[in-house]
Amino acid sequence: MHALQEISTGSIDLLITNCHMPDMDGPTLIKTLRQGKNGIPIIMVSGSDEARQLAEDVGVDIFVPKHVLHAALTDAIRSLIAA
Repeated sequence: MHALQEISTGSIDLLITNCHMPDMDGPTLIKTLRQGKNGIPIIMVSGSDEARQLAEDVGVDIFVPKHVLHAALTDAIRSLIAA
């Protein structure tokens, strides 16, 4: 998957992903990164309560529900970059 290739270059500081995507879904992407000991900060965005649990189970840093995306995404990014 293209995202994994880009992240492996080490030039990516933050990943924002959706739960449902073609090729590889967000939880699978996160699980793959975390199993490879990649500590990149990750935000997952979704409108599904089920997606929140999936994201938390695989090691997402912050989950942002789509219904508050515009209000919450900026704060989520700032908190991860400042860390």
